[in-house]
Amino acid sequence: MRLYAQELRRILKSTRAKVVILLAVLLPILMALLANEFNDANYLDSDGNIVPLHGRDALLFIKENSAEGNGEATVERLQDALLS
Repeated sequence: MRLYAQELRRILKSTRAKVVILLAVLLPILMALLANEFNDANYLDSDGNIVPLHGRDALLFIKENSAEGNGEATVERLQDALLS
């Protein structure tokens, strides 16, 4: 175990390892932020005007409106969807 700890310390002293660890921490955060930022949605308000939504507001709107269609596909739900 002591040899493992020594090797780990030796690896972590290198700048390349520090850069890789830093990228491994920062890139997922950046990718999550970008995924939230570039979402768009539109809806019609009560006056018939198109209201654009961007970012997190668009994600919440899409989630609220797609909730009724999500779930398990059963025979009854398929028949209802085909008949309506």
